[in-house]
Amino acid sequence: MTMWLIFVALLPAAGQQSIEDKVIDKIKQLPEVKERAKYVKVHSNNERHLQYTIFQQPTEQHKYYWVKVLEDNGEMYHTQFNFYVNAKTLAIKYFDPQLDTVIDYKVWKKMRKSD
Repeated sequence: MTMWLIFVALLPAAGQQSIEDKVIDKIKQLPEVKERAKYVKVHSNNERHLQYTIFQQPTEQHKYYWVKVLEDNGEMYHTQFNFYVNAKTLAIKYFDPQLDTVIDYKVWKKMRKSD
Protein backbone atom coordinates (compact mmCIF):
# COMPACT_ATOMS: atom_id res chain seq x y z
CA MET A 1 0.00 0.00 0.00
CA THR A 2 2.80 2.43 0.81
CA MET A 3 4.52 1.78 -2.52
CA TRP A 4 1.27 2.56 -4.35
CA LEU A 5 0.96 5.89 -2.54
CA ILE A 6 4.53 6.81 -3.40
CA PHE A 7 3.95 5.93 -7.05
CA VAL A 8 0.76 7.96 -7.24
CA ALA A 9 2.54 10.93 -5.68
CA LEU A 10 5.00 10.91 -8.60
CA LEU A 11 2.25 11.20 -11.21
CA PRO A 12 1.07 14.63 -12.36
CA ALA A 13 -2.13 15.74 -10.65
CA ALA A 14 -5.31 15.35 -12.67
CA GLY A 15 -5.51 18.11 -15.23
CA GLN A 16 -1.79 18.92 -14.99
CA GLN A 17 0.57 18.32 -17.89
CA SER A 18 3.87 16.58 -17.36
CA ILE A 19 6.97 18.58 -18.21
CA GLU A 20 7.51 16.29 -21.21
CA ASP A 21 4.02 17.09 -22.53
CA LYS A 22 4.70 20.81 -22.09
CA VAL A 23 7.99 20.46 -23.99
CA ILE A 24 6.34 18.63 -26.90
CA ASP A 25 3.43 21.09 -26.98
CA LYS A 26 5.86 24.01 -27.11
CA ILE A 27 7.64 22.48 -30.10
CA LYS A 28 4.35 21.72 -31.88
CA GLN A 29 3.40 25.41 -31.63
CA LEU A 30 6.51 26.71 -33.42
CA PRO A 31 5.54 28.30 -36.78
CA GLU A 32 8.22 26.33 -38.64
CA VAL A 33 6.96 23.05 -37.21
CA LYS A 34 3.32 23.91 -37.97
CA GLU A 35 4.28 24.81 -41.53
CA ARG A 36 6.18 21.54 -42.02
CA ALA A 37 3.33 19.52 -40.49
CA LYS A 38 0.90 21.09 -42.94
CA TYR A 39 3.28 20.46 -45.86
CA VAL A 40 3.70 16.77 -44.97
CA LYS A 41 -0.03 16.29 -44.49
CA VAL A 42 -0.96 17.97 -47.80
CA HIS A 43 1.76 16.32 -49.88
CA SER A 44 0.98 12.86 -48.53
CA ASN A 45 -2.77 13.21 -49.13
CA ASN A 46 -3.30 13.18 -45.36
CA GLU A 47 -1.56 9.81 -45.01
CA ARG A 48 1.52 11.01 -43.10
CA HIS A 49 1.93 13.30 -40.14
CA LEU A 50 4.84 14.55 -38.10
CA GLN A 51 5.73 12.72 -34.93
CA TYR A 52 7.43 14.19 -31.89
CA THR A 53 9.73 12.37 -29.54
CA ILE A 54 11.93 13.23 -26.62
CA PHE A 55 15.15 11.67 -27.84
CA GLN A 56 17.15 12.47 -24.70
CA GLN A 57 16.22 13.55 -21.17
CA PRO A 58 18.10 16.31 -19.32
CA THR A 59 21.13 15.31 -17.28
CA GLU A 60 23.27 17.06 -14.67
CA GLN A 61 25.68 18.15 -17.41
CA HIS A 62 23.09 18.93 -20.12
CA LYS A 63 19.96 20.67 -18.81
CA TYR A 64 17.94 20.24 -22.01
CA TYR A 65 15.40 17.86 -23.47
CA TRP A 66 16.43 16.84 -26.99
CA VAL A 67 13.25 16.79 -29.08
CA LYS A 68 13.16 15.28 -32.56
CA VAL A 69 10.42 16.13 -35.03
CA LEU A 70 10.12 13.15 -37.35
CA GLU A 71 8.29 12.08 -40.48
CA ASP A 72 7.61 8.41 -41.16
CA ASN A 73 7.87 8.29 -44.94
CA GLY A 74 6.81 4.64 -45.13
CA GLU A 75 10.34 3.30 -45.32
CA MET A 76 12.09 5.04 -42.46
CA TYR A 77 11.84 7.93 -40.04
CA HIS A 78 13.26 11.16 -41.40
CA THR A 79 14.23 13.84 -38.90
CA GLN A 80 12.75 17.18 -39.90
CA PHE A 81 13.98 19.20 -36.90
CA ASN A 82 16.10 18.82 -33.76
CA PHE A 83 15.44 21.11 -30.83
CA TYR A 84 16.79 21.44 -27.32
CA VAL A 85 14.34 22.68 -24.70
CA ASN A 86 15.58 23.89 -21.32
CA ALA A 87 14.05 21.75 -18.57
CA LYS A 88 13.38 24.72 -16.27
CA THR A 89 12.74 27.73 -18.50
CA LEU A 90 11.44 25.92 -21.62
CA ALA A 91 13.74 28.14 -23.72
CA ILE A 92 14.31 26.60 -27.14
CA LYS A 93 17.50 26.08 -29.10
CA TYR A 94 17.85 24.58 -32.58
CA PHE A 95 20.37 21.77 -33.07
CA ASP A 96 21.94 21.32 -36.51
CA PRO A 97 23.46 17.81 -36.47
CA GLN A 98 25.27 18.28 -39.81
CA LEU A 99 27.20 21.24 -38.44
CA ASP A 100 27.13 19.94 -34.86
CA THR A 101 25.93 23.39 -33.82
CA VAL A 102 23.37 24.59 -31.29
CA ILE A 103 21.75 27.96 -32.01
CA ASP A 104 19.27 30.01 -30.03
CA TYR A 105 15.83 29.54 -31.62
CA LYS A 106 15.34 33.26 -32.32
CA VAL A 107 18.73 33.47 -34.05
CA TRP A 108 17.96 30.36 -36.12
CA LYS A 109 14.58 31.82 -37.07
CA LYS A 110 16.25 35.02 -38.33
CA MET A 111 18.82 32.98 -40.25
CA ARG A 112 16.04 31.03 -42.00
CA LYS A 113 14.28 34.24 -43.01
CA SER A 114 17.47 35.64 -44.55
CA ASP A 115 18.00 32.53 -46.72
